Amino acid sequence: MIEFLLLGGVPVGVWALERLRRRQYERAHQAFLATLDDDVQVALHVANHEAKAREQPVSPLHLAYGLVQDEGVQQLIGKVGGDVEKLEAAITAALESTPDGDATQAAYAALAYVSQVAGHLERKAGAGDLWARVSRYPAVAKAFDAGGLPAHRLLFALVHGGDAPPPRLAAPVPAAVHVVLRNDDVTTFEFVRDLLRDVFELDEAAAQRISLTTHHEGRAIVGRYPPDVAASRVESARMRASEAGFPLWVGVEPC
Repeated sequence: MIEFLLLGGVPVGVWALERLRRRQYERAHQAFLATLDDDVQVALHVANHEAKAREQPVSPLHLAYGLVQDEGVQQLIGKVGGDVEKLEAAITAALESTPDGDATQAAYAALAYVSQVAGHLERKAGAGDLWARVSRYPAVAKAFDAGGLPAHRLLFALVHGGDAPPPRLAAPVPAAVHVVLRNDDVTTFEFVRDLLRDVFELDEAAAQRISLTTHHEGRAIVGRYPPDVAASRVESARMRASEAGFPLWVGVEPC
């Protein structure tokens, strides 16, 4: 006996409905891949392969493993003093335990996030976008700590191309310096505004104005400070951004 279902008023065989569903899935999958740059697509492929080889559902740890196999990511890891082999070993050790259902949902949430980023910013999502979400997962952060490179440090490097500059200018020490913010696609407007109020003691109007300038123009001067005061506040701002998981660039420049 052949089973039939109605689809839009048209009788469709169950086998045909399944075929239609597969086509719809393939179209959606291809549309999703189109939002990712080549490096992220390769990382995702590696993550899927590793998960299948271990007979595990894909988790943020698998995505981290895939990203660490990328040549560009490996170069940045070396640039900021990390050891790729140690990180791979730490991630592999973490993968020895089967990820739970929450980990699988976290991986799906990370992939949905990068797709949304691509749509919102009208560009393809890159390794920094994926790492911004994956690095927040506790098991990933723990593995990177074990591998000798804090996850936030890699995030900053992926977003800005390297480590943050020293919070003090080289000698001779000037009488005053500018504290400067630079924009990125990960740190939220609200976080920057609150940081300007809490760390740099700006009023609401000034914090709002500088946050908007940073967002629209790519950078903004927070204010003019004595070098010691600037260094102290920059270090506080960086600590707060690191704890929140944001790769905020805040530093000093000559006046």
